[in-house]
Amino acid sequence: MRLFDPNIRPKDIRPRQQRKHNAWFRQGECLRLIYDELRETAQPVTTRELAERIMRVKAIPAADDHQRELVQKTLLGSLNRAKETIERVETAGVVSWRLI
Repeated sequence: MRLFDPNIRPKDIRPRQQRKHNAWFRQGECLRLIYDELRETAQPVTTRELAERIMRVKAIPAADDHQRELVQKTLLGSLNRAKETIERVETAGVVSWRLI
């Protein structure tokens, strides 16, 4: 590094932050499950309904509201990253999702 920049101080460079692995989904599995559920429905599905359906498929206990909210946030992240294939539909203040 000093070959390109003699004034660089390697101690000032922070190490890469390790990403935590999701406890419920393997890599890419969450988005595949979302696609499967959205293909089966003809009408847009809310994030909460989608979370409950995927929790049933993955056999995640739905008794705990906190756990459902965490799964819902995970799904929301995947839904927002898939803007090219999944459309956000907002009707009367309720956000739903459907395949494009």
